[in-house]
Amino acid sequence: MNKKKLKPKRNRDELARHQAKTDNDMKMPVNKFMNEKDEAGKVKYPIAQKLRNYFLSNPDPIFDAMRLTNSLVHEIRWHKEQAKRYLVEHKSFGEVTMRDKTGQTLTKEECYTAYIKERQLPYVVLSKLRTQITAGLLPKVDNDLFTFQQFNDFILDVEKIVESLGYVLFPTKVENIKTL
Repeated sequence: MNKKKLKPKRNRDELARHQAKTDNDMKMPVNKFMNEKDEAGKVKYPIAQKLRNYFLSNPDPIFDAMRLTNSLVHEIRWHKEQAKRYLVEHKSFGEVTMRDKTGQTLTKEECYTAYIKERQLPYVVLSKLRTQITAGLLPKVDNDLFTFQQFNDFILDVEKIVESLGYVLFPTKVENIKTL
């Protein structure tokens, strides 16, 4: 056998330091609150048990990833609607009513430029959405708190919405981008 031998004294010192740190940490108010027991040996504060359960199965990262996915889908919808608004303003025969961020009325040319920009932004957001799904949400599937079936159902819903907006969530081939 080719095992490394630890120096017994060093190992004991490390264990003693670790034990001292643990003892010191247990004196902190949050740990006293979480671990204090009543006369019957049960957790003294009922909320402490709820907090323990929450810490063990914290669903917030999953909810946050799902919310971010939803907000990206909404952003795609918003950019598509904005593009329509700019195009309508550009084609209108009357006065332009659209304003920029500073409150200045846009010209017809600026509306057209904004239309072009807004028409391209959903594709940028789609790329972010794919990254969010594959790198942000999929790694959170643990088949316990967040199951494969829940992930599948959620992404199928997202895909339906994206397709209803006229886009493909997961393209399988490269198509040439049409010039404007």
